[in-house]
Amino acid sequence: MKSKKKANKTLHPTAGNVLLWIWASLPAVDELDVGHRFMRAISHKSIFWVLLLASTASGVPQEALFRPSVTDPAITQFNDRHYAVVDPAVTGRARLVLFLPGTGATPFLYREFPRNAARLGFHALGLMYPNDNAINVLCEQFAPSDPDAAGNARLEVIDGSDRVGFLAVNSIDSIQNRLLKALQYLQATYPSQGWGQYYNGSSLRWDKLIVCGHSQGSGMAAMLAKTRVTDRCIIFTGMDWWTGGAPPRPYNWMFTSPQTPVDCWFCFAHERDQFLDFTEMQAAAAALDVTRYGVYERVESATSDGYRSRHFLSTNLEPAPAQSSSYHGCPVVDAATPMQANGVTPVFKPVWDYLLLHDTKPITIECTPSSMSIIFSPGTLEQSDDLSRWTPQPAATSPLVVPRSALSFRSFYRLRTPWPQRRLSRRGWQRRVASLVRFALAAQSPPCHTFDVLPKNEDSNHHRPSNVFSHGECIEGRRSRQMAHWIEGGWHWLGDFRPEHELPRDSLPGLFRDYASRWWWSKI
Repeated sequence: MKSKKKANKTLHPTAGNVLLWIWASLPAVDELDVGHRFMRAISHKSIFWVLLLASTASGVPQEALFRPSVTDPAITQFNDRHYAVVDPAVTGRARLVLFLPGTGATPFLYREFPRNAARLGFHALGLMYPNDNAINVLCEQFAPSDPDAAGNARLEVIDGSDRVGFLAVNSIDSIQNRLLKALQYLQATYPSQGWGQYYNGSSLRWDKLIVCGHSQGSGMAAMLAKTRVTDRCIIFTGMDWWTGGAPPRPYNWMFTSPQTPVDCWFCFAHERDQFLDFTEMQAAAAALDVTRYGVYERVESATSDGYRSRHFLSTNLEPAPAQSSSYHGCPVVDAATPMQANGVTPVFKPVWDYLLLHDTKPITIECTPSSMSIIFSPGTLEQSDDLSRWTPQPAATSPLVVPRSALSFRSFYRLRTPWPQRRLSRRGWQRRVASLVRFALAAQSPPCHTFDVLPKNEDSNHHRPSNVFSHGECIEGRRSRQMAHWIEGGWHWLGDFRPEHELPRDSLPGLFRDYASRWWWSKI
C-alpha cells in the first residue's frame, strides 16, 4: 500500500460489480458503501485485493445498497435493498433520478441506468416499494368494470391511503414514506454527498426529481408526474390498459391533465415486447399526450442522437444473450440490455442520455417542400401576418400541418403556455416558459427543424424570449452573448431584449426590421 489516499478511492466498475454480487449473497450485512463499509464483510486477504484494485481506479460513482428497514424500523416487508449512486467527481445537476423497478423486481437489477445518470451529474436512487403483484392483473381480477381502478391502486401505493379493497398498503410502506426515509438516511450517512437537497423537513422536493420506472414502476412514475410537479418523467415499457372498456383502452387516469408539463414526459419501449402490445403502448402514449411531439422514433434507425426531438422512442434490437427473449426488459434491465463491443457500455447509453438531458422545446418546426408542421407544447397557438393582430388557431392540435400555399408571405406564430412562471434554470425554463414564445418564419425559407428558446439571464424573473427566423439574412450579435446562430440557411434570434442588452436598430435585417423593431422595442 503506497498511501492512505489511494486506499480510499472507489472501486473499478468491474470489480465493484463482482464485490456487489458477493456481498448481496451475505445476509448478515445490511448496508454497503463500495470501498468503505464493505470491508467488514470480507477477509483480510480479500481486503488486500480490494485495496489493490481501488488504488488503480478513479472517477467512478460511489454506490450504496441498504435495506428500507434500516431507514425506518417500522418497515418490515418489501425489504430488498435500495440502490443509491452519485459521482462526486462530476459537477452536480441538483436533480435526483428516482427509479422504480417492475413487478417482483428489485433495484439491484437496474444499476446501469442509475450509474449512467450519476456519471452525468445526477443523484440516482433505485427505490424498493410494494410491487409483488401487477396492478393491471389485480384490476382485471377484482375490479374488471372499474375504469378508475388502476389509478386508485397506484395512488394507494404512492401515499398509503386506502382506496381499493384488493391492496393493503399503509403510509409506512408507501413510496412517499420510503423515499423520504431513504433520503434522510443517505444524508445522515453520507452528509457530503448532498442528498438533503431533495427534501425539506418531512416534505419531498418533487420539483427536483426525475421520476422513472420500468413496467409497473413506470406506471408509478407516471402517476407521480400526473399528481405532482416533477422535473421530468421517463416511462420504460409500461402502461395501464383497461380490458373492460368497449373497446379496450387506457385507464381513466392516463387521460387526466398532468401537474408535470407534458413536454417533460418521455417513453421508451420495445416493439416486440412479449407482455405489452406495442400498438396498445402507442395508444397509451397518445392518452398521456406524449405523441403530440410526433409518432415514435426507432432509436437504431435515427440519423443522430437528437431523435428528431421525439418524446416516444422505440427499439427493435435483440436483448443481451443472458436474457435473449426478454424484449420487455431490453430497454433498461441490466441482464437484458445489450452492450457495446467493449462489454461495458450499454448500447442504449445515447438513448438514456437523451431521455435525461434533452432540452424540451415549446415549439419545433419541421418543413418539407410542400408544408410546414408546427409541433408545440400544450397551450394556445396564435397566428399573425403583421405582429399586431393575433388569431387563435381553431381547434389547433399538435402537430399542426400548414400547406405552404396557405401561408402568407410572412406568417408569425406564438404560443401561450399554461405553466406558471418561476425562477428556473435554463433547462427548466425552456420546459415551463410562462412568457409568450414568439417566432417568425418566412414562407419561402429553406427547411428548418428546431427553434430553441433561451433566456438571456438564467437567474432573471423577467424573461421575454423572442425568436426570428429570416431567409438568408444576417443578424449580428453585437453587445450581447449568443444572440443569434445559423440554422440551415437562416439566422435564429435568441435573447431577452431588455434595454441593457439592446442592439442598434440598424443591425436588424431589412426583411424583418420594420416588424421586429416595432414589436421588440415596444415591449421593453
